[in-house]
Amino acid sequence: MPNTSCPKKAASHHKKATTIETRKLLDNYLCNLPKQDVYTIAIRLWLNIMQRSGEWRALTWDDVDFEKGTIIIRHSMTKREIEGKMVNVDDEHLKADEIAREIQLTDKAVLILKEAYLLNGQKRYVFNSSRDGKLPISGNRVNEKIKEYCKKVGIEPLSTHCQRRGAIQDAYTAGMPEDQIRATAGHSDSTMTCYYNKDNNSTLSKDLQTKIFG
Repeated sequence: MPNTSCPKKAASHHKKATTIETRKLLDNYLCNLPKQDVYTIAIRLWLNIMQRSGEWRALTWDDVDFEKGTIIIRHSMTKREIEGKMVNVDDEHLKADEIAREIQLTDKAVLILKEAYLLNGQKRYVFNSSRDGKLPISGNRVNEKIKEYCKKVGIEPLSTHCQRRGAIQDAYTAGMPEDQIRATAGHSDSTMTCYYNKDNNSTLSKDLQTKIFG
């Protein structure tokens, strides 16, 4: 008989991540709003991809191919100090040793981008800021909106990074090849990809072990 008389509680290092359930809740709420704006459409796209916030916010219409159903990640929005002030800058380069990568989108994500085009297609950025029209929406403002909508649907507040973590974890759970997860997420090697998955401690099922051991 197993000895369970003195169970030890492991320390929790859980970090917030979206789940299939939270994504559905937020997506349904946003889709049913009577009016769509740049933020609702942006957050709906965020719920359907695993790219960095700075990468998808930096998307221009030149990066979108509706016929192929793809986007190309080739630049990213970052904050940089210029003349003593922290400002948002389109760096037009990627992290580490990355190269531009083409991402295949779901049909749902493509439809969301088409909505954005009807709203904002005459401007350079897919999610253009209405404040000055020269840069895309800011990460801080997007995070404020996400937290607002999380409160509306009754879930814990999330940030843009939670979707990236959740999407990577769900990709592992679905049995997707690690090299494809890494390439889609834009990691230069698998070390960081595995780090994002550290809370996913699922073990092999009985059926899978039977295939291995007979």
